[in-house]
Amino acid sequence: MSESAPDSGDSEPRVRRRIGTRLALVCAGAAVALGAGALLLLEPVERATVARVASDQIGLLAEAVAATYQVTPPKPSGVQPDDGEEPAPAPPERAHRAEEILAQLTHAESVEWIDVLDHEGRVQRSTRPGRVGVQRAVPRRMRDASVVDEELVVSYAMPFTHACQQCHAGQHDPVGVVQVAVARQVAQSAFTRFHVLYGGSLVVAFGVLAVLVFFATNRMVARPVARLARLMRRAQQGDFLVRARVEGNDELGDLAIAFNQMLRAITNLKASEIEREGALKSAQAQVAMKKQLEDAAERLQLSNTALQRRVQGQSLLMEAAHRLGSTLDKGALVERLARLVADNLGRSDFAVWLVRENEHGEPVLQVGYAAGALDRADLAAASFAVGEGVVGLVAETGAPVLVNDLADPPQHVRELRGKQLPIATGSLLCAPMLHKGRVVGVLTFYAAGARSFDSDDVALLQALGAQAAMAVVNADLYQQTLELSVTDPLTGLMNRRALNRILDAELVRAQRFTTPLVVLMLDVDHFKQYNDRLGHLLGDEALRSVAQALATSIRKVDAVARFGGEEFCVVLPRTDEAAGIDVADKLLRAVRALPVPGAESQPLGQLSISVGLAVYPDDMPPAIEGSPVEVLLDTADKAAYEAKQRGRDRVVLAADLSGRKRRPKLDEPSRPEKVKLPS
Repeated sequence: MSESAPDSGDSEPRVRRRIGTRLALVCAGAAVALGAGALLLLEPVERATVARVASDQIGLLAEAVAATYQVTPPKPSGVQPDDGEEPAPAPPERAHRAEEILAQLTHAESVEWIDVLDHEGRVQRSTRPGRVGVQRAVPRRMRDASVVDEELVVSYAMPFTHACQQCHAGQHDPVGVVQVAVARQVAQSAFTRFHVLYGGSLVVAFGVLAVLVFFATNRMVARPVARLARLMRRAQQGDFLVRARVEGNDELGDLAIAFNQMLRAITNLKASEIEREGALKSAQAQVAMKKQLEDAAERLQLSNTALQRRVQGQSLLMEAAHRLGSTLDKGALVERLARLVADNLGRSDFAVWLVRENEHGEPVLQVGYAAGALDRADLAAASFAVGEGVVGLVAETGAPVLVNDLADPPQHVRELRGKQLPIATGSLLCAPMLHKGRVVGVLTFYAAGARSFDSDDVALLQALGAQAAMAVVNADLYQQTLELSVTDPLTGLMNRRALNRILDAELVRAQRFTTPLVVLMLDVDHFKQYNDRLGHLLGDEALRSVAQALATSIRKVDAVARFGGEEFCVVLPRTDEAAGIDVADKLLRAVRALPVPGAESQPLGQLSISVGLAVYPDDMPPAIEGSPVEVLLDTADKAAYEAKQRGRDRVVLAADLSGRKRRPKLDEPSRPEKVKLPS
């Protein structure tokens, strides 16, 4: 495995620079620290030595100046005394050369000033005339050195000698002091030059040492370490065949040998690992292949089972479409649905809930069919409002609900309001009978064991519910169509078509059993005025009120229908003329008592009707042309017209128009004549 060029080109210089620079900086820093420490330790000694040397040198100068103060022996005069006595000694001559020396030292660059003090410390002579007469302290030692105002001042006290008696009357010790002042910087200039040279030498030495350490480190340490680091990086990347070069028997050589041994051990381990991994992968591949085959067989079995269930489901749905679609009777439809479930699904515990209206006109769910564990009296008598219980929840949402365990139902089922199904254990599946977004019923399936239904059951029963819902809707539409064909949409009474059919049947029955039949034709008085005055909406409401009053004032066997407009017709089977008059009077009173808005403004002060009464067979003509129904209705209508002509709000008999005498009641001996109806 070869190393890339950027890696080999960048890593080695970077390692060398780091190690060499660090070692060079460490060595240089240590040398600087040692040099600085030595300088700090030796500086006080050097300063003291320099000060001492300078004091000695300046002291010699002061002694030289003091030495100029001496007495020179007198010279002989060469004159002999007259008396033969020895000549008197000549007085000593003063040979002080202090002024000459001071004059010469006045212009010395290194000397700041020279003062000559008497025994009292007063400056007698000085290289600076301005200092003459200044009182100074007399030093106690013969030679004293001190620093005053950055000046090194050396004092030399001149002791009192025998020679001093010739010039000084009093004996004072010292007889005088010579003070020489030199600038401290000048005195220590040699020390400063020494330090500059010493510091420069140290810097040069340390720089050379750092460079030597840097290059030596790079050559002897950094470069081999960099090569070893590069090889380690290649080994880290997986190239265990590389080997480090052993260049000596030092620590780096030992490190290279150990690294090579480690790589050989790793190579052997890697080879063994590769062999084991190959064997393991082969075994894993065989196990995986076996597992895949088992999984494929299991999936195939599950697919076959699911396919069979789907085929059965499709067969069930096709049979449901055929059976349920072949009847329009809701009762027969529910029974066929129950047989389908029992024969094809093998589930005997189920119920069919249908949406119906209660006495308040509200939709509720009631059992249309139940079997097995759900065929219970409490369920048959129960009714669930939409949204109440599990059944009501399905009717409200239109979505199926699956409860896998009734003993531990889901949270949303436990929180349902209202009544619940009286079953505490097992599993429950409720599927909506949904058609175009409207729920017309709910299919409920129960199983004694928990988790007896799966998602396929939910989908199948949901599809079956849709098929059943379509059949129920078709049956309802058929029933509604039948009702619309015989029902007046405004009043809810029978229409004229239904009236003709019922009247025809009743005429046949009256002829067969020789019983009378009364037909009442009613017309609402002044209804056009009512409509024009109060509007059609109130007019329609008035007609509905009249229809309700008529329907509630007759027997169950009687029939009332809206004939057209404001006209109504009442058929009274097995009723003679007198009984018909009683019924007509009852209807008159019922209409008069209606609290219809605006009835008091009618011409008669109330809502009223005009009634025409015709009796079968008494009012039938001897020769009938056309339908007996039409003849009887026409006869009653003419009597109603006559009632209007006579002032309205009354009953007029067809017998009054034809001049026929009234017939006795049914309990009287006489019996009505039989009239032959045309076939």
